[in-house]
Amino acid sequence: MRTDQFIRAIAADVERTRPVEVALPRALLASAVIVGAAFLILVGPRSDFGVVASSANVLLKQVFPVILAIGAFGAVVRVARPAARVGGWSALLTAVPLVLLTAVAAELMQKPKQDWYSGLVGQTLWFCLTVIPLMSLPILAISLWILRRGASTRPPVAGALAGLMSGGVATALYAIHCTEDSPLFYVTWYSLAILLVTAVGAALGSQVLRW
Repeated sequence: MRTDQFIRAIAADVERTRPVEVALPRALLASAVIVGAAFLILVGPRSDFGVVASSANVLLKQVFPVILAIGAFGAVVRVARPAARVGGWSALLTAVPLVLLTAVAAELMQKPKQDWYSGLVGQTLWFCLTVIPLMSLPILAISLWILRRGASTRPPVAGALAGLMSGGVATALYAIHCTEDSPLFYVTWYSLAILLVTAVGAALGSQVLRW
């Protein structure tokens, strides 16, 4: 059997089972609710969230990880199929960093130089870098388990996208608690935390999604 025929046969077999695009959002929602509930019960939302939620910086902090998660979800569902490509979802995933860099540039122009370092470091840097990956891991684990139902021909890419999705969801939940509203802080450290989870996803995906 030729390689392209083999791939089509696998794709047809995947269609006969519950598809990833059906199972993954259910698993993602369930894991996010459990992780989010545990986090908010143990740590709690910021006390002034209702007051500051409408400010531009807080809104961006809350929304950008959600958009990353949506883009990564759309991309990983496609990549879970044999020989499939990310497609138009790559445009969404590329747009987010551009918006974030614009927000950082705007703050640097408005904030005095002597305040740049304090805005970057904040007060909760290590808590942020610890908690976001920890919150991401259960979501990543269930996502990879669901993705095993697919037949990705690029397991590291599928794993990385699952990590990006999981990191985005966890970051959006964490942002409800976080009081660091400077784009210098959250663009830098949220992004680093998400990239760490993405790297873990790529490493795990290359092993558990291999066929």
